[in-house]
Amino acid sequence: MPFDMTPTAVLILYTLVFLSQVYIGSIHYPRAMTARVRHIISHFPPGDYPKLYPDAPASIPAQTYSNRLLRGTKLFLIINYLIAAAGLGLITVMLTSDYQPSTKGGAEIFVMTYFFMQSAPIVYAAIKEYTTHKRMRELFDEPRRSADLRPRRLFDYISPAGPIAAIAMYLIWLTFFLSVIPEGSSATSLERVATIVLITGMNVAYAVIIAGHISGKKINPYQSATEREQVTRTTVRILTISSFMASFFLTMTQAADHFAFEVFDPVMVSAFMQMCLVFGIGETFRSIRVDQINFDVYKEGEIGKNT
Repeated sequence: MPFDMTPTAVLILYTLVFLSQVYIGSIHYPRAMTARVRHIISHFPPGDYPKLYPDAPASIPAQTYSNRLLRGTKLFLIINYLIAAAGLGLITVMLTSDYQPSTKGGAEIFVMTYFFMQSAPIVYAAIKEYTTHKRMRELFDEPRRSADLRPRRLFDYISPAGPIAAIAMYLIWLTFFLSVIPEGSSATSLERVATIVLITGMNVAYAVIIAGHISGKKINPYQSATEREQVTRTTVRILTISSFMASFFLTMTQAADHFAFEVFDPVMVSAFMQMCLVFGIGETFRSIRVDQINFDVYKEGEIGKNT
């Protein structure tokens, strides 16, 4: 074991980090998401804010639709609690069996698989939000469209230090990757190229998304200019941090393979997944608060008063 840690100490570290993942991914943020949605439904119901609910069927009363949405949030929370129970079950099996952390790692596959399970309800909620905004754009019928003609630039939304740090971390990862995995190693040339293309493609995709938020059409057509600025600022910050963290994480995992401390791979993977949640969903909730949103634009006859 590296750092003269005993297998028991490593197992305790595994347990603590994985417990944190279970709580953050399946309890804390699902509760926060549910509370946010319930607050919106209760304070800005379909009957008074019809444009906020473009998928509401005209054939049922607004209150009935509100109750249906509230039941949906309850089901969302129950599913996440069941996933949390599954995570606790995995920890129990690990602690009550003869499991011993391997010096070669390998348990990170279970951490990643569980994270994908945790992410499924959140991804579903994100898809529903996307389709709702898409439906809003389809129904948007403002007779006179207005636009903010001020030029928007990247550094209006983030300090230059952020993108510079992300680019530097990417170059550090790339340099380290090419130096510690030389030609002729177990990684084939095709694997090397595929890895570089994948990570580079991810960063290019981030850049395209950022450019779209800065200069493209509004995702939500009812957003005020101020709200759009805040959403864009938050998106730029999240993707910049995500790019930095991904490169840093890859560098650390490759360093673990190179310097023989792969036993900590599951811990590093779990910590990275948790940081994705903290700087993804968490940053969105911290930056875009419900009390800062102008919901009046979703009332009937309020189109055009949000700029």
